[in-house]
Amino acid sequence: MDRLVRDSSFVVVDVETTGLSPENDGICEIAAVKIERCSLTGRFSTLVNPGMNIPQAAVQIHGIDNSLVSDSPEFSRAWQDVSAFIGDLPVMGYNVKFDIDFINCQNGKSNNRLLTGPFIDIVKIVRFALAGLESYNLEEVAGRLNLKNSTFHRALADAETAGKVFLEFVPLLEEKGLSKVKHLVSVFGIEGDSNLDGLNSDKVSFLRKSIDKRQPVKMDYFSFNAAGVYNWKILPLEIEKKETKTYLWAVSLKDSRRRCFNLRRIIALESL
Repeated sequence: MDRLVRDSSFVVVDVETTGLSPENDGICEIAAVKIERCSLTGRFSTLVNPGMNIPQAAVQIHGIDNSLVSDSPEFSRAWQDVSAFIGDLPVMGYNVKFDIDFINCQNGKSNNRLLTGPFIDIVKIVRFALAGLESYNLEEVAGRLNLKNSTFHRALADAETAGKVFLEFVPLLEEKGLSKVKHLVSVFGIEGDSNLDGLNSDKVSFLRKSIDKRQPVKMDYFSFNAAGVYNWKILPLEIEKKETKTYLWAVSLKDSRRRCFNLRRIIALESL
């Protein structure tokens, strides 16, 4: 994950479903789009037989009805092809937790290996880059960016559009100091991603040693409010965990004020 975003590869995934509950509903279409060195280079999509009735309310959204999926593979078979397409690349999506929750719920039911990421949520990037919008619906964001798409709420079209939205903001992310894959996973990842947990664990280990030694630290920290990565010189004091979030309390060496930092937004650490 230490590679530059611009030089890396990703896969954008999207699913269409029979409803909103990963536990009780099923997947009726899944698609994946490959990004390599900031270009869309590959596409895969398949209808999926969810093994249940597709309610009319869902049909009205994506247009996929029972007749369309009657001869399609069930998820377990379809996932073999999707998984081969994804490989071990970082996975992106627009509100990607929804897609991952459905995919891994189906994988669990099928005794397949879970998709483990790392994961990056494109809508979180958009919320940073286009702060203050009334709606972050993919269709509206694409329209604002003049990205043409003939249809929405079909898996391949939405995956392609989400990928194009991400690529629109790569230069901005670089300008703001988020140039590496690990930066995107840390700042725009999803809770429960073991890769994010690993990044946080490394930071905690470094900081605990600094706290024990009372060692001042130079820290690069991403701030949504200040819209960029800023350099701090701090004396770490303690690490505090609140539910799913971890915070660093430290004293700024510039003004001697005690401050709180979200661990996920710490981009780099170095002893002074």
